[in-house]
Amino acid sequence: MTQDRRSIESRRPRLRTSALFLRDSKNEEISLHTRIRLAFECIYFCCVEIAASSGMSVETLEHPCYEVVDVALTNLDAPIEDRLTDLPLAQMTAFA
Repeated sequence: MTQDRRSIESRRPRLRTSALFLRDSKNEEISLHTRIRLAFECIYFCCVEIAASSGMSVETLEHPCYEVVDVALTNLDAPIEDRLTDLPLAQMTAFA
């Protein structure tokens, strides 16, 4: 791990968590369901970081919060078509 990455992750622990989820999602020894869930969590924690960086208060939100995903996609200038797909996926994952 590079010094820059360690520095960023120490200031932004959600990014560290996201990186760990991504790493674990590649582990072929765990179930596919768990791997997909970890991949979603990786993306979700990145969305939380984007939402927090844009000024949204995220500390007391229930997980997952669809507003976080919407704020992140908006800040990423995601096309409306992607938002219409991603938000239902976030809702579905909450009940998986």
